[in-house]
Amino acid sequence: MKGLSPGFITYFCSGIVIAIPLALAMVFINPVFGLLMVGVYYSWCFFLWDHLRLLRQRELGSALRLALASGLPIDRVLTPEIPTKTLWSWGERAILWVVPFPFFRPIWDMRYGYSALRKRAADLYLAGRVEEALALPGLICRDDLFDIRVGLASPDRADLNERDDLDLVPRLMTLVPGLFYPLLVLILVVVVTLFWSVLVAPKIARIFLEFNVPLPALTQWVLAWANSVLAGILPILLVTGAILMAAYYESPLRWWLPGLKGIFGTHGRGLILSALGHLVNQAMPLDKAIAWLLTAKAADGTGTRRLKRLARFLDSGMDTSKALYQSGLVRQSEAAWLATTPASGRFGSALAELGQSLQALALRRLERRSIIVATLGTVVVGLVVATTVLAIFTPLIELITWLTP
Repeated sequence: MKGLSPGFITYFCSGIVIAIPLALAMVFINPVFGLLMVGVYYSWCFFLWDHLRLLRQRELGSALRLALASGLPIDRVLTPEIPTKTLWSWGERAILWVVPFPFFRPIWDMRYGYSALRKRAADLYLAGRVEEALALPGLICRDDLFDIRVGLASPDRADLNERDDLDLVPRLMTLVPGLFYPLLVLILVVVVTLFWSVLVAPKIARIFLEFNVPLPALTQWVLAWANSVLAGILPILLVTGAILMAAYYESPLRWWLPGLKGIFGTHGRGLILSALGHLVNQAMPLDKAIAWLLTAKAADGTGTRRLKRLARFLDSGMDTSKALYQSGLVRQSEAAWLATTPASGRFGSALAELGQSLQALALRRLERRSIIVATLGTVVVGLVVATTVLAIFTPLIELITWLTP
């Protein structure tokens, strides 16, 4: 299956135009501060663009569910709307020529943006390749893709509109911005502190040296901290950026990273188990249910590998509950519980219930950890701002005190 895959020339041109603001900032401002400022700008653009992507995916997913549940053709849903020619629309197009990088609209957005992806999906649907159209990477989020895939196998298409309360993406769209803004404030404060420590603090230190008086202890501590941050700024940015991208973007790393595994890994397992349970309840054998999900490419890389492993274990004749455990989709205690359900004919219902309980558990963990992180983030931002302000202005106040008769 092919989506919209940019070629080497596109990546090369994008890399050049992305490097232009970076090079100008590093030459005319400062190598370190130029890198920080452009990095913060591109990080903000990435967050904003990815948040808009999630919004568009949710809108399209809801429209697809409604159309499929009503038995309507989905080509008109997939086809992007032609924007009305208003002053606002022309302003949006003009902005896309320079944000997030110069010539973004002709190089990337017009050829590989979300509207182009929807047009590609509509063309595939009209060509009779429905499964390939819905499974285009980035078209709809995985929550919707799982639900649509399960609903397509159901004789009652009304099932397409269920299970929306357990979706992860709406919670992310609500909670993540609240975590991102304190982080942005913290980054800006750190940038200001580094700027002051490199360009202003040495001049103040020389004045104190002329008076043969040491700098205030708090100022010395902030300067030592700033120097240590400058020494390790690139590794810190790379690690932090990788964690945030893995958390917000649909990356298989979310199944393994500490702190994220309990949320995204649990929710991913819940999605797969819930979908398998609903398919089994519709009299579909488990092996065909696995193939049905694999064909739709609903799961990410880690989920797909576990589904393939489960299919391989089942083909070898392994017991179903043991195969689920060996594939990594259930824990040992969950497998022991599932092993008791086939005799009562509730295996499909048990799978669906287990999947939904795992999804609900992941959402509760996300909310709890978001509250903890937001609270700690607010406290940390307050402490950093207060410490920075005191460290910057205390030497100035002492200088004014000495110079004032």
